Amino acid sequence: MNLKGSDKAPEPDAAISREIELKLRATPDAVAQILASPLLAAGIPGLASAQNLDAAYYDTADLRLQKRGISLRVRREGDRFVQNIKTKGAATGALDRREWETVVPDLTPRPDWVTDRHALALLGHLAPNELTAICRTLIERETRVIGYKHDGDIAIIEIAFDRGTLEAGDRNVPTAEIELELLKGHRQALYALAQDLHEVAPLQVELRSKAERAYALFTGDIPKSHKAKKVRFTPDTSVAAGMSAVFAGCFVHWMANEPAVLESGDAEALHQMRVALRRTRSAFTLFDSVLPAMQARWLKRECQWIGNALGAARDWDVFLDDVLAPLEANRQDDIALTALREQCLRARARNYETARAATLSPRYTTFVLNFGRWLDDAAWHADRHTTRREILDAPLTAFAQIQLERRHRKLLKLGRKLATATPQRRHRLRIAVKKMRYASEFFAAVYPGKATGQMIGDLSRLQVTLGDLNDLAVTERQLETVIYQAFADPAHDDIVRGVGLVVGWSTARAKRGETNLLTQWDRFTRRKRFWKRAKKK
Repeated sequence: MNLKGSDKAPEPDAAISREIELKLRATPDAVAQILASPLLAAGIPGLASAQNLDAAYYDTADLRLQKRGISLRVRREGDRFVQNIKTKGAATGALDRREWETVVPDLTPRPDWVTDRHALALLGHLAPNELTAICRTLIERETRVIGYKHDGDIAIIEIAFDRGTLEAGDRNVPTAEIELELLKGHRQALYALAQDLHEVAPLQVELRSKAERAYALFTGDIPKSHKAKKVRFTPDTSVAAGMSAVFAGCFVHWMANEPAVLESGDAEALHQMRVALRRTRSAFTLFDSVLPAMQARWLKRECQWIGNALGAARDWDVFLDDVLAPLEANRQDDIALTALREQCLRARARNYETARAATLSPRYTTFVLNFGRWLDDAAWHADRHTTRREILDAPLTAFAQIQLERRHRKLLKLGRKLATATPQRRHRLRIAVKKMRYASEFFAAVYPGKATGQMIGDLSRLQVTLGDLNDLAVTERQLETVIYQAFADPAHDDIVRGVGLVVGWSTARAKRGETNLLTQWDRFTRRKRFWKRAKKK
């Protein structure tokens, strides 16, 4: 794997390391405030520095390296050039990433100087001159190394304060961030220090690297929505390991959608972020018997808080896309519906600002840091409570069967006499269906097979139908708000007429939904329980 014209590689001096770091998004003012903070008084003499970092990121024309989840960077650091190959970290708080560094003569990449077999496998075959500069970062970095006291120990942490620009072609954006890298000590110290810095000036957790953001400039991509990925484990997985995987999956799902909520106002991303938060709350309920109450209570409450903060914006998306749009398609160019849409779009914009403000709030950052810290620490592994310890060490299969059976039994009870159920009872049924679906998805890997997918499909359809019926009640409240806010609007009469059209349309739609619900419920109750496998004779 040679690049034409590359210099002869020196004696192997490539450093192979695993860095443990936490990135925090900031403003230039926040960086300045923290640099002046007494927190940095614990700096180790002689280890403060300031330098300009000029880095170029290289890839193939079809961005093969990015697709493999790695970056290839050459950076000028003072009077030397360092080539760096780095893997993408897991989105679970402190990023645990492998990287390989080699000193090179200039900004030209030299992948043929890489000797580590793992790094070579990640790079794959690269033809001569196949790499090209994709993007660039120009950063002014100030570094402090401090001794940070945490839980009776002293952790050595490097704090890098970065301010500069990301560039790709003729596009550029400013950037300011703080990177905490653990040099010695327990990784929990990173979270504790991050919280201390956050109390000096507002910060946000940043899971995207500079390379990822600079690549997005190059491609013109905007942040997009992400659905939950399947949790993968085997029947031999312990309850403790399974629980870790479930919560990590929820956190990855939730944080993956945050950039699109903040930067592009993507409706599906906001929906997926709320789904991830609901799944997280459901996981807390699912595993409450093996989690110390004090650990889970605050985190679960904060999940509910941010989920509620996103809720009104989601309700307006549902109204505009699922209620109003089908009616508009049947009554094209109706000025009453046009006036109503304009009023609702204003309401949606206000609620998106509320959602964005909550996601940028100090309270939210504190929540994310504490959740990441709790997940990264996995304190339940050290639980000395005898009963909980026995359950945590046991195979996940038996635990999953008990939890699924319990939720299924509750669901069947709530669904009795469904045809005459009150809206309140249907609402409770909807919540139970949601919990049953999430539990089934979490444990699906323990019970692979057709029956598992069939029941999850049934639950998904029930959830949609019950959600549509619940949306009618939400729609009524929204329309009351619209009429009140349109009181002084010149288009008031048209808006009121549009409201009347929506009410009539929604009522007819609800009747169809009730018929579908009974059919779907009947199918679900006849479905075999996938966790009840036939015993061998």
